[in-house]
Amino acid sequence: MKVFVLSLALLLAAPVQADELADGINAWEAQDFTRAHQLLGKLAAAGNAEAQLMVGEMFGFGEGVPEDFTLAEVWLSKAKAAGHKDAADSLLTMQERRMRKKDIAYYVSSYKGEEVRLESYQCVAPVFPANSLSKAQIKEVQAQMDAWMVCYQAFSKGLQEALPAGKRIPLDVAKLMSLGELQQARATMDKAYAQVDADARQQGSAVLAAHEAWYGRVDADQKKRQLDIEQQKKLLGDVNQQYRELMTTPSAIYLPNGARGSRR
Repeated sequence: MKVFVLSLALLLAAPVQADELADGINAWEAQDFTRAHQLLGKLAAAGNAEAQLMVGEMFGFGEGVPEDFTLAEVWLSKAKAAGHKDAADSLLTMQERRMRKKDIAYYVSSYKGEEVRLESYQCVAPVFPANSLSKAQIKEVQAQMDAWMVCYQAFSKGLQEALPAGKRIPLDVAKLMSLGELQQARATMDKAYAQVDADARQQGSAVLAAHEAWYGRVDADQKKRQLDIEQQKKLLGDVNQQYRELMTTPSAIYLPNGARGSRR
Protein backbone atom coordinates (compact mmCIF):
# COMPACT_ATOMS: atom_id res chain seq x y z
CA MET A 1 0.00 0.00 0.00
CA LYS A 2 1.31 3.40 -0.86
CA VAL A 3 2.37 5.83 1.83
CA PHE A 4 3.03 9.51 1.23
CA VAL A 5 5.37 11.81 3.15
CA LEU A 6 6.03 15.50 2.74
CA SER A 7 8.98 15.77 0.46
CA LEU A 8 11.62 18.37 -0.13
CA ALA A 9 9.42 19.68 -2.94
CA LEU A 10 6.87 20.77 -0.34
CA LEU A 11 9.48 22.64 1.68
CA LEU A 12 10.84 24.43 -1.36
CA ALA A 13 7.49 25.32 -2.91
CA ALA A 14 6.03 28.83 -2.86
CA PRO A 15 4.14 29.61 0.37
CA VAL A 16 0.70 29.48 -1.25
CA GLN A 17 1.46 26.24 -3.09
CA ALA A 18 2.97 24.77 0.06
CA ASP A 19 -0.23 25.41 1.97
CA GLU A 20 -2.38 23.94 -0.79
CA LEU A 21 -0.11 20.92 -1.11
CA ALA A 22 -0.23 20.36 2.64
CA ASP A 23 -4.04 20.65 2.55
CA GLY A 24 -4.18 18.17 -0.31
CA ILE A 25 -1.97 15.68 1.49
CA ASN A 26 -3.97 16.09 4.72
CA ALA A 27 -7.20 15.47 2.80
CA TRP A 28 -5.69 12.32 1.27
CA GLU A 29 -4.54 11.05 4.66
CA ALA A 30 -8.06 11.65 6.00
CA GLN A 31 -9.35 9.58 3.05
CA ASP A 32 -11.25 12.59 1.71
CA PHE A 33 -10.05 11.68 -1.77
CA THR A 34 -12.47 13.90 -3.67
CA ARG A 35 -11.19 17.04 -1.93
CA ALA A 36 -7.60 15.79 -2.17
CA HIS A 37 -7.94 15.41 -5.94
CA GLN A 38 -9.46 18.86 -6.31
CA LEU A 39 -6.62 20.52 -4.38
CA LEU A 40 -3.80 18.48 -5.86
CA GLY A 41 -5.20 18.60 -9.39
CA LYS A 42 -4.79 22.37 -9.54
CA LEU A 43 -1.21 22.14 -8.32
CA ALA A 44 -0.43 19.32 -10.74
CA ALA A 45 -1.73 21.37 -13.65
CA ALA A 46 0.48 24.22 -12.45
CA GLY A 47 3.53 21.97 -12.67
CA ASN A 48 4.05 20.90 -9.05
CA ALA A 49 5.89 17.58 -9.28
CA GLU A 50 4.72 16.31 -5.87
CA ALA A 51 1.10 17.00 -6.80
CA GLN A 52 1.61 15.37 -10.20
CA LEU A 53 2.90 12.22 -8.49
CA MET A 54 -0.05 12.06 -6.12
CA VAL A 55 -2.63 12.78 -8.80
CA GLY A 56 -1.08 10.09 -10.98
CA GLU A 57 -1.27 7.55 -8.16
CA MET A 58 -4.82 8.56 -7.31
CA PHE A 59 -5.83 7.81 -10.90
CA GLY A 60 -3.93 4.53 -10.74
CA PHE A 61 -5.52 3.46 -7.45
CA GLY A 62 -8.95 4.88 -8.22
CA GLU A 63 -8.98 7.22 -5.23
CA GLY A 64 -11.44 10.11 -5.58
CA VAL A 65 -11.63 9.48 -9.32
CA PRO A 66 -12.41 6.44 -11.50
CA GLU A 67 -9.40 4.19 -11.95
CA ASP A 68 -7.61 5.19 -15.15
CA PHE A 69 -4.16 3.78 -15.86
CA THR A 70 -3.72 5.95 -18.94
CA LEU A 71 -4.14 9.18 -16.97
CA ALA A 72 -2.04 7.71 -14.18
CA GLU A 73 0.86 7.22 -16.57
CA VAL A 74 0.39 10.70 -18.00
CA TRP A 75 0.73 12.42 -14.62
CA LEU A 76 3.45 10.12 -13.31
CA SER A 77 5.44 10.68 -16.49
CA LYS A 78 5.15 14.43 -15.95
CA ALA A 79 6.35 14.03 -12.37
CA LYS A 80 9.28 11.96 -13.62
CA ALA A 81 10.13 14.57 -16.24
CA ALA A 82 10.02 17.22 -13.50
CA GLY A 83 12.63 15.26 -11.60
CA HIS A 84 10.55 13.60 -8.88
CA LYS A 85 12.69 10.79 -7.47
CA ASP A 86 9.75 8.43 -6.77
CA ALA A 87 7.98 8.78 -10.11
CA ALA A 88 9.85 5.97 -11.89
CA ASP A 89 8.96 3.49 -9.13
CA SER A 90 5.34 4.64 -9.17
CA LEU A 91 5.16 4.04 -12.92
CA LEU A 92 6.41 0.49 -12.40
CA THR A 93 3.89 -0.02 -9.59
CA MET A 94 1.04 1.07 -11.84
CA GLN A 95 2.18 -1.28 -14.58
CA GLU A 96 2.31 -4.19 -12.13
CA ARG A 97 -1.05 -3.24 -10.62
CA ARG A 98 -2.63 -3.32 -14.07
CA MET A 99 -1.22 -6.80 -14.72
CA ARG A 100 -2.27 -8.20 -11.34
CA LYS A 101 -5.83 -6.97 -11.09
CA LYS A 102 -7.08 -10.57 -10.79
CA ASP A 103 -4.83 -11.21 -7.79
CA ILE A 104 -6.12 -8.06 -6.13
CA ALA A 105 -9.75 -8.91 -6.89
CA TYR A 106 -9.30 -12.39 -5.40
CA TYR A 107 -8.55 -11.00 -1.95
CA VAL A 108 -10.99 -8.10 -2.25
CA SER A 109 -14.07 -10.12 -3.18
CA SER A 110 -13.45 -13.81 -3.87
CA TYR A 111 -11.37 -15.08 -0.95
CA LYS A 112 -12.94 -18.11 0.81
CA GLY A 113 -10.11 -19.26 3.08
CA GLU A 114 -9.62 -22.60 1.33
CA GLU A 115 -6.08 -23.04 2.66
CA VAL A 116 -7.17 -22.81 6.31
CA ARG A 117 -10.35 -24.91 6.11
CA LEU A 118 -10.58 -28.08 8.19
CA GLU A 119 -10.75 -30.16 4.99
CA SER A 120 -7.28 -28.97 3.99
CA TYR A 121 -5.86 -30.83 7.02
CA GLN A 122 -7.42 -34.12 5.87
CA CYS A 123 -8.50 -35.10 9.38
CA VAL A 124 -9.81 -38.70 9.38
CA ALA A 125 -13.08 -38.93 11.31
CA PRO A 126 -13.26 -41.91 13.71
CA VAL A 127 -15.52 -44.85 12.89
CA PHE A 128 -17.80 -45.67 15.81
CA PRO A 129 -19.16 -49.25 15.63
CA ALA A 130 -22.56 -50.19 17.01
CA ASN A 131 -20.87 -52.36 19.61
CA SER A 132 -17.33 -52.57 20.95
CA LEU A 133 -17.09 -55.67 23.08
CA SER A 134 -13.37 -56.28 23.46
CA LYS A 135 -10.72 -54.10 25.03
CA ALA A 136 -8.82 -54.12 21.72
CA GLN A 137 -11.84 -52.76 19.86
CA ILE A 138 -12.37 -50.01 22.42
CA LYS A 139 -8.68 -49.09 22.33
CA GLU A 140 -8.70 -48.88 18.51
CA VAL A 141 -11.71 -46.54 18.41
CA GLN A 142 -10.25 -44.31 21.09
CA ALA A 143 -6.95 -44.14 19.19
CA GLN A 144 -8.86 -42.93 16.11
CA MET A 145 -10.57 -40.28 18.25
CA ASP A 146 -7.27 -39.11 19.72
CA ALA A 147 -5.74 -38.79 16.23
CA TRP A 148 -8.73 -36.77 15.04
CA MET A 149 -8.43 -34.45 18.03
CA VAL A 150 -4.75 -33.80 17.29
CA CYS A 151 -5.63 -32.96 13.67
CA TYR A 152 -8.48 -30.66 14.71
CA GLN A 153 -6.20 -28.82 17.13
CA ALA A 154 -3.71 -28.27 14.30
CA PHE A 155 -6.52 -26.74 12.22
CA SER A 156 -7.54 -24.48 15.10
CA LYS A 157 -3.97 -23.31 15.56
CA GLY A 158 -3.61 -22.63 11.83
CA LEU A 159 -6.76 -20.52 11.80
CA GLN A 160 -5.56 -18.48 14.75
CA GLU A 161 -2.21 -17.89 13.05
CA ALA A 162 -4.01 -16.50 9.99
CA LEU A 163 -5.47 -13.68 12.08
CA PRO A 164 -5.87 -10.77 11.97
CA ALA A 165 -7.66 -10.81 8.64
CA GLY A 166 -5.39 -9.52 5.89
CA LYS A 167 -2.26 -10.99 7.40
CA ARG A 168 -1.98 -13.58 4.65
CA ILE A 169 -2.27 -11.20 1.74
CA PRO A 170 1.13 -11.55 -0.01
CA LEU A 171 3.20 -8.40 0.38
CA ASP A 172 3.73 -8.13 -3.36
CA VAL A 173 -0.08 -7.98 -3.77
CA ALA A 174 -0.79 -5.77 -0.74
CA LYS A 175 1.55 -3.06 -2.02
CA LEU A 176 -0.54 -2.84 -5.21
CA MET A 177 -3.80 -2.25 -3.33
CA SER A 178 -5.45 1.03 -2.59
CA LEU A 179 -6.40 1.77 1.00
CA GLY A 180 -10.05 1.04 0.18
CA GLU A 181 -9.16 -2.28 -1.46
CA LEU A 182 -7.07 -3.31 1.50
CA GLN A 183 -9.93 -2.54 3.89
CA GLN A 184 -12.39 -4.46 1.73
CA ALA A 185 -9.99 -7.40 1.48
CA ARG A 186 -9.73 -7.55 5.25
CA ALA A 187 -13.52 -7.51 5.57
CA THR A 188 -13.83 -10.29 2.97
CA MET A 189 -11.19 -12.42 4.67
CA ASP A 190 -12.70 -11.83 8.11
CA LYS A 191 -16.05 -13.07 6.81
CA ALA A 192 -14.39 -16.09 5.21
CA TYR A 193 -12.57 -17.02 8.43
CA ALA A 194 -15.81 -16.75 10.40
CA GLN A 195 -17.46 -19.19 7.97
CA VAL A 196 -14.47 -21.55 8.12
CA ASP A 197 -14.71 -21.56 11.91
CA ALA A 198 -18.48 -22.15 11.87
CA ASP A 199 -18.18 -25.06 9.42
CA ALA A 200 -15.41 -26.68 11.44
CA ARG A 201 -17.36 -26.33 14.67
CA GLN A 202 -20.34 -28.02 13.06
CA GLN A 203 -18.22 -30.94 11.88
CA GLY A 204 -16.45 -31.14 15.23
CA SER A 205 -19.72 -31.17 17.15
CA ALA A 206 -20.97 -34.06 15.00
CA VAL A 207 -17.84 -36.11 15.76
CA LEU A 208 -18.04 -35.37 19.49
CA ALA A 209 -21.73 -36.31 19.55
CA ALA A 210 -20.98 -39.59 17.79
CA HIS A 211 -18.15 -40.28 20.23
CA GLU A 212 -20.37 -39.61 23.23
CA ALA A 213 -23.08 -41.90 21.83
CA TRP A 214 -20.50 -44.64 21.24
CA TYR A 215 -19.08 -44.20 24.73
CA GLY A 216 -22.59 -44.46 26.14
CA ARG A 217 -23.14 -47.73 24.30
CA VAL A 218 -19.82 -49.12 25.50
CA ASP A 219 -20.56 -48.12 29.07
CA ALA A 220 -24.04 -49.64 28.88
CA ASP A 221 -22.64 -52.86 27.38
CA GLN A 222 -20.02 -53.13 30.08
CA LYS A 223 -22.55 -52.53 32.83
CA LYS A 224 -24.89 -55.09 31.28
CA ARG A 225 -22.08 -57.63 31.04
CA GLN A 226 -21.12 -56.92 34.62
CA LEU A 227 -24.75 -57.37 35.67
CA ASP A 228 -24.93 -60.63 33.72
CA ILE A 229 -21.75 -61.82 35.45
CA GLU A 230 -23.12 -60.89 38.85
CA GLN A 231 -26.41 -62.63 38.05
CA GLN A 232 -24.51 -65.72 36.87
CA LYS A 233 -22.43 -65.67 40.04
CA LYS A 234 -25.57 -65.40 42.13
CA LEU A 235 -27.22 -68.24 40.20
CA LEU A 236 -24.16 -70.42 40.61
CA GLY A 237 -24.01 -69.55 44.27
CA ASP A 238 -27.65 -70.50 44.72
CA VAL A 239 -27.11 -73.80 42.91
CA ASN A 240 -24.00 -74.55 44.96
CA GLN A 241 -25.92 -73.80 48.12
CA GLN A 242 -28.68 -76.16 47.02
CA TYR A 243 -26.05 -78.84 46.34
CA ARG A 244 -24.54 -78.34 49.77
CA GLU A 245 -27.92 -78.52 51.45
CA LEU A 246 -28.85 -81.62 49.48
CA MET A 247 -25.59 -83.38 50.33
CA THR A 248 -25.92 -82.66 54.02
CA THR A 249 -29.54 -83.83 54.29
CA PRO A 250 -29.61 -87.32 56.02
CA SER A 251 -32.09 -88.75 53.56
CA ALA A 252 -29.69 -88.03 50.80
CA ILE A 253 -26.65 -89.63 52.41
CA TYR A 254 -25.70 -93.02 51.02
CA LEU A 255 -26.05 -95.72 53.60
CA PRO A 256 -24.99 -99.37 53.17
CA ASN A 257 -27.91 -101.81 52.98
CA GLY A 258 -27.00 -103.34 56.28
CA ALA A 259 -27.25 -100.03 58.04
CA ARG A 260 -30.77 -99.21 56.84
CA GLY A 261 -32.32 -101.06 59.76
CA SER A 262 -32.71 -104.62 60.92
CA ARG A 263 -34.67 -107.06 58.86
CA ARG A 264 -37.59 -108.80 60.37
